[in-house]
Amino acid sequence: MAYVLSRKYSKTLTKIALIIGLLSTCAHAELTPDLKNLERQLHYQQGTIKLLNGSVVINTGDKFRYLSPQDSEKVLVDGWGNPPSDELGLGMLVPVDLSPLEDSGWGAELSFEDDAYISDDDAKTIDYNKILLDMKQQISANNIERQHQGYDPLYLLGWAETPHYDQSSHIIYWAKRLSNSPDPTTHDESVNYFIRNLGRNGVFNINIIADGKDLPTVKKSAPDLLKVASFTEGNRYEDHHFWDTTSSYSLAALVAGGAAVTAKKAGLIGLIIIFLKKFFVVILAAVGGLWKAISGKKK
Repeated sequence: MAYVLSRKYSKTLTKIALIIGLLSTCAHAELTPDLKNLERQLHYQQGTIKLLNGSVVINTGDKFRYLSPQDSEKVLVDGWGNPPSDELGLGMLVPVDLSPLEDSGWGAELSFEDDAYISDDDAKTIDYNKILLDMKQQISANNIERQHQGYDPLYLLGWAETPHYDQSSHIIYWAKRLSNSPDPTTHDESVNYFIRNLGRNGVFNINIIADGKDLPTVKKSAPDLLKVASFTEGNRYEDHHFWDTTSSYSLAALVAGGAAVTAKKAGLIGLIIIFLKKFFVVILAAVGGLWKAISGKKK
C-alpha cells in the first residue's frame, strides 16, 4: 500500500530530520561555561501561549516550559549542534525541572501542517503491523544509498509505543525504536515519539526524540503532552464543514510519514537529509512501501 503525503508535509519531515537532536547520558550534569551562558539567554515561558494567530493554544501547566522559535533554534543549533534550519517552527516544550542543555535534557518541537482536514475514516481499519513492516523494509533497502553518501545505516527496530488514535480528542500518537544496527545491544538506540493533533485545517505536531534509555521518562511525560495543545473554537476537528478542503492522505499516512524523522545527536542521520542537497528532486521511498506520489493536491 502506498501512503500519499503532501510536498509540504515531506519538507517538514526533512526540517525535523535536520534539526532535532537530544542530549543524553547522566542527568543534571554540570553545564560547560558556554552552555551556562547559553542557558542564561533562554527565556522560558509558562501559562497560556497562543500560536498561529490564536487558532492553537498551549497550556504548559506546571510540568513544562515553552521556548519561542528563536530560543528553540538556539537550543537546537548552539546547544545540540544541529545545522541552522531554513524555517523556524513554533517553538519547543521542555520539562520544568530539567534544562534542555543538560546531558539528559530533552525537548518537544512544535509545528503545524496546514494540509487541510484529514479524515479519520480509516482509524479502525489501519494495519499498523503492515505499516511497520513496510517501513522496516524500505529503510533497510535505502541503507545502500545512505552508506554510499557516507552515513551510517539506519534500522527501525519496532514500535516503542503502538499507534493509538483517540476518537474523542482526535489525537493519534506512537513511538518508534531506531538504531544504527539491527542488533540494539551493539549500538545506542533512539526513540522517536510522535503526537499528532488533528484540526479543521491541518495537523498540530509535537515531536520528541530521545535515547532509548530515556523512554520511561518520555512515556511518563507523554500523557501530559497530549493535553497541552488545543485548537480554539472554529479551528477544531469537529468544526469541519463539508465544503472545507479535505487532505489527500489519511491517518495511516501520518504514521507512515514519521519514518524519516531520526535523532541526529545519536548519529541516526535521516535518509531524507541526503536528498536535501538535490532540492527534493529525488523522491524518497521511506514510508509505507513507497513515497511515489509526493504532491500538494487536495481533493
